Amino acid sequence: MKYAQDQPIDALVVYSRRVVPRNFDPFRKFLERYYDDAPQATASEIEAALGLHPEFRWEHRGMWIEVYR
Repeated sequence: MKYAQDQPIDALVVYSRRVVPRNFDPFRKFLERYYDDAPQATASEIEAALGLHPEFRWEHRGMWIEVYR
């Protein structure tokens, strides 16, 4: 999100990058350590940083997509 703050934006599409079972910390820690992976931004972080609000969310079999405006 650090780059998105430099330009005004009308909409933002956020999607799941992978299906990870809830509370599966060993896998998350592995990704963070070896792949420099970071958690996805939360809705409240997006609202605070960009002033955008969630308009739509669709979920299917552990994958999801959100549209912010």
